[in-house]
Amino acid sequence: YRLLFIVRLLQGTDSTSNRGHFRGAGQAQSGDDARDVILSGMRVDLVFSDVRTPGSIDGYGLAQWVIAHRPEIPIILVSGDLGKADAATELCGVEMFPKPYEFQAAARKITETNNLHRQRRA
Repeated sequence: YRLLFIVRLLQGTDSTSNRGHFRGAGQAQSGDDARDVILSGMRVDLVFSDVRTPGSIDGYGLAQWVIAHRPEIPIILVSGDLGKADAATELCGVEMFPKPYEFQAAARKITETNNLHRQRRA
């Protein structure tokens, strides 16, 4: 199964250091689980999800749901198919991240996306 990560970030993080960025990261086993976590009221700063996820909601569906119901939460979709990544950016307007990836690169992407999202809301 492909996992989805529900991320809580430390306040005041920046992209210069990747140590200690994540206060907590929960895993959801499906897009449905990720939606349920968000609906539970748990603080979610960012969703990091593969495009292909088990359950009735795939990564695209989760992204569209988050945009419609919790637009303050940034979402990053991960895909090994760059053509699908381009389509997702056009369809959902979400950040895409290519696979395979290294942890440090993913950590930087999460931090950069969160910072950009906060700037847009300010």
